[in-house]
Amino acid sequence: MGRKSNGLRYSVVNYSEIVQIHNDILKEFGGAQGMNAEGNLAFLVYHIRTYTHSGRSKEQLFSKAAYILQRIVTGHPFTDGNKRTGYNVTQTFLAENGYNLNVEDAEVISFLTSLASEVYPIAYVKKWLRQNAKK
Repeated sequence: MGRKSNGLRYSVVNYSEIVQIHNDILKEFGGAQGMNAEGNLAFLVYHIRTYTHSGRSKEQLFSKAAYILQRIVTGHPFTDGNKRTGYNVTQTFLAENGYNLNVEDAEVISFLTSLASEVYPIAYVKKWLRQNAKK
């Protein structure tokens, strides 16, 4: 992450950076190595880069962030650590675009656990992120 395309788009996610964030999380907290659905992760990156909410508005930024979080948490691309990875990738994406998530650990755990087991519309995830992000 961290690259901007001539000022017209927000920083976008990169496949290898997501995998690196995941590996760093497993090194720090433990968990099973491996991929469950490599194609889900590849599609997430492709979709964010090419189709989903292109542009630089705040709404578009949070739509992308919500999509990243929801797809990693519910798409289970990794054997273990999908909730932690989804949250950390989203947190990094928002930070590189000028926003910081300010959420207590207990609330993050509760939200991610619910997101993993319930079917939430992307608008719900986007609203949660917007409520908890500060410029």
